[in-house]
Amino acid sequence: MKKSNECKAEFDYVAYHYVKQFVHRWHSKISRMQKGKNEKNFVFDKFINEYIIYSALVNVIKPQEYKHKCDCIYCTKVMAEYIAERISNTLILKLSDPVNELIKIIDTKQFKVVSSKDKNPELKENWLSGDPRNQLSALLETLYYMRCNLFHGQKEYSDDQIFLLKPAFVSLSMINKEIEYIFSKIENRETLTPNKSKVIIEL
Repeated sequence: MKKSNECKAEFDYVAYHYVKQFVHRWHSKISRMQKGKNEKNFVFDKFINEYIIYSALVNVIKPQEYKHKCDCIYCTKVMAEYIAERISNTLILKLSDPVNELIKIIDTKQFKVVSSKDKNPELKENWLSGDPRNQLSALLETLYYMRCNLFHGQKEYSDDQIFLLKPAFVSLSMINKEIEYIFSKIENRETLTPNKSKVIIEL
């Protein structure tokens, strides 16, 4: 059987109905978080909670046949394409400060943010490209690899990682809010047009 070289992104109205409730519950958890004395725990929890919300939002555009696979592709390239087609330049401008801080920390602290196959998203180079698709794809890949490390890799993190996780969860929070706004508009049929109801990404 020939492997498909395309991934589709389709808005699932039914899934969104349940995801909205899920996301609201996790936003409530985040709003109750307090920094306290342990900043490491605080930034770790904030990033993980924001990524849980992001993963739920990604599932809204995953067709049924992809629900339990292709997580990396949907969390990075497909969602980047989906957002890029629907945003104004405002989101990119808002993201500039936390992303530039993330780039600075990666450079100065010499963090290695790569996939399990040693793929580097080249965040700095892609962010400077000025192309929203490249910018968002590189950022989402960086956040995805950070998420994978926290979920599956080394759990004992150092003080230095606080500086990495801070701009990461700020960036992710901004992206989540933008996706929620886009989805709410689609749900209300205010911005959905025939040529934007699906996104096809070549793998």
